[in-house]
Amino acid sequence: MKKLTWLTGLLLLIFLILIAWLCFFQFPSQDDFAGSYLEKKYGLGGAIQWYLREKNGRFTSIPVFLTISSSKSLLSQYGLLLLGFLITTFCCLFFFVRICSRRLFEPVLNGLQIAGISAMMLLVFLDTVPEVSSFIYWVATSVTYLVPFAFFLLLICAYFSLFKAPPKRKWLQMIIICVATCLLGGCNEIMLFYVCALPFLIGLTILGSGKRVPVQIIVIAILAILLLIASVLIPGNDARAGHFVQNQSWATSVAGATFRTWQTVQCIFSSSLFYLSCLGILIASGYLKPPVVAWFASKKSNWLAETGCVVGMIFCFNLVIRQIGGEIVPPRATNIIVCISLLGFWWIMLMNAARIQQLLRVIHDNRHLVLPVFSLAYCLALIGSEFSSQLMKNLVEAPLHAAVLKQREAVIFREKANGKNLATIKPYQEEVALLIKEKYKDKGNFVMDEFTMPPSFSYFQDEPNKKEYAYFYAEYYGIDTIASTNGKFVRWGLLRNSRK
Repeated sequence: MKKLTWLTGLLLLIFLILIAWLCFFQFPSQDDFAGSYLEKKYGLGGAIQWYLREKNGRFTSIPVFLTISSSKSLLSQYGLLLLGFLITTFCCLFFFVRICSRRLFEPVLNGLQIAGISAMMLLVFLDTVPEVSSFIYWVATSVTYLVPFAFFLLLICAYFSLFKAPPKRKWLQMIIICVATCLLGGCNEIMLFYVCALPFLIGLTILGSGKRVPVQIIVIAILAILLLIASVLIPGNDARAGHFVQNQSWATSVAGATFRTWQTVQCIFSSSLFYLSCLGILIASGYLKPPVVAWFASKKSNWLAETGCVVGMIFCFNLVIRQIGGEIVPPRATNIIVCISLLGFWWIMLMNAARIQQLLRVIHDNRHLVLPVFSLAYCLALIGSEFSSQLMKNLVEAPLHAAVLKQREAVIFREKANGKNLATIKPYQEEVALLIKEKYKDKGNFVMDEFTMPPSFSYFQDEPNKKEYAYFYAEYYGIDTIASTNGKFVRWGLLRNSRK
């Protein structure tokens, strides 16, 4: 058993290292370039005000993002930035598992066990999210979505501490939760939705168990309502939502929200790692503390209603964004909905484990067999997962992708050094084909057939022959004009319409 445990740990470590290594083949893309121009035109403070007035109401993430994206010295260390965000996420996962271990289970897990479970959870997230590239390999979404999700885990820990805190400290803990709720609510619309829903879900759960809702939860719920009202009043949200004018019928929005809800749930239920994680939850349920088991047994709701609540929240968010916000939830936002929904499904399994005590007793009595089987099954599922397959492909594709983008940078820097204000950039696929032919000679055709460029883990939206991206690209690199196969595009600061 010890050998299998160490082999599982080694496999998890290898995957984490490979994921981290790919950070260093990523480049700034699309929104990453915006801060350079906005800071130049308005100054950092003015750029933040402009964004909150014209683009959206993310009053927490936008100042952080513009501070980073307006600094070329920071963006020049793009790989280190992404690695830092990834490490932050893992540390928050580690702390989350540690708190859960202390509050819910006995015996308490040691550091290596917590690290292993945290790695397993991260890999389940990566296997279920619809777009890995915007989940961990793009600075714009790391600041806006990934890191706020990591801090959302800490908010859940704060709620755990609220119920365990002595009476005199409950109010201090409540203040911490209120501040965290406001800050996370200002990161993105998904965080706003879920952090505001959290006190109401907790309150309903407590009411369902026949107990009185603590006054601290009521205060947090009132704050959540005020936060929602304030977010509607922010000019940027009003502008982004088209002044909240309904552009389509409710029937159309309901149909679209239903379809997107099905797609989101399918991301989870099509993952073999999700089912293995559920088995892990069942095994862990055998180690719940008796008071926790008693509290779960006292609740009145059943698993079907609780599952409906998780799915219903996905539907409600999509419906609100479609009908009131006038937007369709993009994959980069769906990533976080999937992760939060995963937490919800795991929590439902944990709460209802008391209903299968006989099975749990069998699992617990045979844990010397069950745990090795779980470890082996998880390793096999991980190796055979879609994420693993894409990871292996990206290990080959990412260096080629990075080489193409470095060539483009070299062309721009060379033209600038020669005193020219125009750089000619070939289409991406043409540059890829030339590089592969040069690198692999006669076998280049086989490489082109086997691998798809750009890599699935690289968020690449900056083909300069598309005018909507070219002016950002030119502005960031400080060259007046980008020439490509379909015309010339000047940087944003020279001509806002961008095309000559």
